[in-house]
Amino acid sequence: MAQLISAMRLAQQYSSTLLDDTYRKDMLKAAHVLAVDAKHLLETVDDARRRRIALSRYPGVTFAPSSPVSRVSDTQVEDRVGVVPPSSAVS
Repeated sequence: MAQLISAMRLAQQYSSTLLDDTYRKDMLKAAHVLAVDAKHLLETVDDARRRRIALSRYPGVTFAPSSPVSRVSDTQVEDRVGVVPPSSAVS
C-alpha cells in the first residue's frame, strides 16, 4: 500500500512532464501488486473457512492435510481433505 501511495504521489507530481507515462506505469504496477496480494489473502481466508465448514460437518474425524485449494466448491474441498476415521473406531 505504501508503494502505491508513493507511486501515486510521484505520478501526480510529474503529471505535466514528459515522465508522466513512466510514473503512471509505476503506479499501475504497484496497484496490480496490491490487488494480487489482496486476492491471495482472500483465497487463503476462504480456504480456511471452507476447511472449518468441512471439519464441522464431520465431528470427531481426523482430516489429513491437503494441498492448497483455490476457488473450489465445498464438495471438492471435502473430497480433497481426505477423511480419515478416528483411531478409536478402527478395531
